Amino acid sequence: MNSLKLFQICVGVLLILLCDQTTNSFVVPLVHQSNTKPTTSMIERSLTRSSLSSTPSTATTTQEGSEDGIVIKATGKNAKSPSTDWELDCYSRPVVVDGKKLWEILLIDSTESFRYVKTLPSNQVNSKELRRVIESVIDSVETKPDTIRFFRGAMFNMINIALSDVSVVAKPSRCTFALSSWLEQRHAIVYPAMEGYRGSMREKGQRATFLDIRVPRKLPDALRGEKYAFVGLPAFEFLDGGSISSENIGMGKLCTLPRNLPADAFIQGVV
Repeated sequence: MNSLKLFQICVGVLLILLCDQTTNSFVVPLVHQSNTKPTTSMIERSLTRSSLSSTPSTATTTQEGSEDGIVIKATGKNAKSPSTDWELDCYSRPVVVDGKKLWEILLIDSTESFRYVKTLPSNQVNSKELRRVIESVIDSVETKPDTIRFFRGAMFNMINIALSDVSVVAKPSRCTFALSSWLEQRHAIVYPAMEGYRGSMREKGQRATFLDIRVPRKLPDALRGEKYAFVGLPAFEFLDGGSISSENIGMGKLCTLPRNLPADAFIQGVV
């Protein structure tokens, strides 16, 4: 059996982050990258926006941070097909406006084909308003969500209530890769540039408000084995035309690879 075939057999657990509440266990992949620090131009991409007014319209490229109430659609050769798997966050940010914390709703799909930001006054942070915003976004896009994932333990009740009357599966999950990447970008670039930014208000640790999962559960049978090993695959195997996709990994879901990752970079995982 050649090495490529062996890799394909093992790919069911490679690069998978099994972190839904149903499993409470995960394997974290590592990526070899250069030491070059990301710049704003590396992070920005060609975008088209459409308003969430009663009649959605399109406009030219917008800068990150100037998109409140706008559905931003990815365009260009790197743009992926819309996904029915969406990710949601509703939480305060390290910015003070008129003496009160800035609250935001963020919506993005797992392929990052669109993103949406909506700021909220603190007196409108409730399940009714959140449901209204989510429904308005759903009405404005062609590909409707089947599942909406969210990771904030502190907002569990409000988000769960808001989604209870929406025709989607509400899924508490740590598998919010696109949202996590976007939040990291906003914390690095957008919020520090805002008037009223308070660095001391930023969460201590990226997982400070993740779902509280303390009780260990048995690993799924598909991931149980007598031995484990760290292995690597070139990034091009996970790109379009490669041998690995969400249809053949067997279990779980693939992590989103960093943008601009060289095709010959090795993706590390656990088998």
